Amino acid sequence: HHGITLPQVRDAIAAEAAKYPNFHVIDCQNFVPPMREFFCEDICVHPSVLGSALYADNLYKAISEVLL
Repeated sequence: HHGITLPQVRDAIAAEAAKYPNFHVIDCQNFVPPMREFFCEDICVHPSVLGSALYADNLYKAISEVLL
C-alpha cells in the first residue's frame, strides 16, 4: 500500500497554515479519548452522541484559547 499517511496530511496542513499569520491549526486528535463509551462501534472511528459532545466542548476551548 502506497500513499500519504494521516500524520503526513496533518504536517502538510500545518506547513501551509504557517504561511498565513491569521491561520491557526488546532490539533484535535486527542479531543475524544479512545474509550468505547465515546464511540458508536468497537473500532473507535465515529464518535457517539457523548463523544461528539466532548469533541465540541474541547473544540470550543481550543478555539477560545486562540481567539483570546
